Amino acid sequence: MAQTSAATGGQGMTYPVKPIVTISLIENGQVLYVNLKDGPDSESGLFLPNDILKQGEDPYEGARRVAKEQAGADVKNPILLDVDSFEGNDGTWHLALHFRADVPNRRALAAGEPVNEMRWSGAGALPPDSQVAHRGWYNSIAKRALQHQKAQ
Repeated sequence: MAQTSAATGGQGMTYPVKPIVTISLIENGQVLYVNLKDGPDSESGLFLPNDILKQGEDPYEGARRVAKEQAGADVKNPILLDVDSFEGNDGTWHLALHFRADVPNRRALAAGEPVNEMRWSGAGALPPDSQVAHRGWYNSIAKRALQHQKAQ
């Protein structure tokens, strides 16, 4: 998949695209963070469950897959919160689709194979940005997901 720059009338550079899906799993005003064994882009720290979409995968199905693979959560109807578009550290164009979903019982969840540990945090006690991958970027996504929950 590639994107041609509109600034050059469609005749310019072509950028490889990295379609990413994140999902904020929420229970009682708290959001789940995961510590991945092999973080993307050689990043470490806490992440929201996330992955690159598979070729041809529907983003909603990707959000459900990530929730299941990383946290053992069966998510029926993830809600698309917003989309980020930016150049990643590897020079690819990142298109990040951010979803949220409520989980009824966190005790029913279990860390999947790619996850070292899971950690729940509330809006008033999110982990410090220094502990969160991509310089705290996932905290900004978690805040938006928790605000969306309050607005419902």
